[in-house]
Amino acid sequence: EVKEYEVTVLIGKSTDTYDITGNVLWEDNYNGDTDKITKALLSFKGSYMQEVPIYSAVKINGKKLYEYARNNEEITLPKREVNIYDIELLNIDNECLTIKTKVSKGTYIRSLIRDIGLKLNTNATMTKLIRTKLDKFTIEESYTLEDIQNDNYKILSLEDLIDLDTININEEMLFKIKNGQIIDYQTNKYILYKYNNQNIALYKPYQNNKIKPFIMF
Repeated sequence: EVKEYEVTVLIGKSTDTYDITGNVLWEDNYNGDTDKITKALLSFKGSYMQEVPIYSAVKINGKKLYEYARNNEEITLPKREVNIYDIELLNIDNECLTIKTKVSKGTYIRSLIRDIGLKLNTNATMTKLIRTKLDKFTIEESYTLEDIQNDNYKILSLEDLIDLDTININEEMLFKIKNGQIIDYQTNKYILYKYNNQNIALYKPYQNNKIKPFIMF
């Protein structure tokens, strides 16, 4: 699952949440040039071990990290391997940068911005974040609240959302599917069973070339 973001960054400032909503921990002027910033950004392309931010919902010993932060408790922050598929500098205006990046699921953009700041021998905090793409869906294909209120939108089908195969079934097969039977079928995709153009069930790969119910309609 690839996610694409457009991020606004303030160089020379750090906060406890890694974004502009947090308490300021450090602040200074930054005078780096475009080449240095671009080189720092490109150094993150590929995979790296990213430290999870303390203000997050990740659980350690049954308690969320932000609860440790609010209680001023010490905790070793976990690290996760993330992938930065692409990253580029769109604009630079004094200490304010606009960055576009494509990342893997589980990547914390706030942490990425923090790490970029450290790479530049300073600090950085996120001031604005826009998700511009999720897998094949782009922000241009999205709808505003006003669109929805005015019934100016299209509801996506399962075929639009999931990589699946569609199978139209007869009455005999309909009985088996409605009763949630495990089916012999060799595939690595989801299978959408339909009867008279109506969705009956979504099956998923199981084991030994079989599929089992995932969602019943």
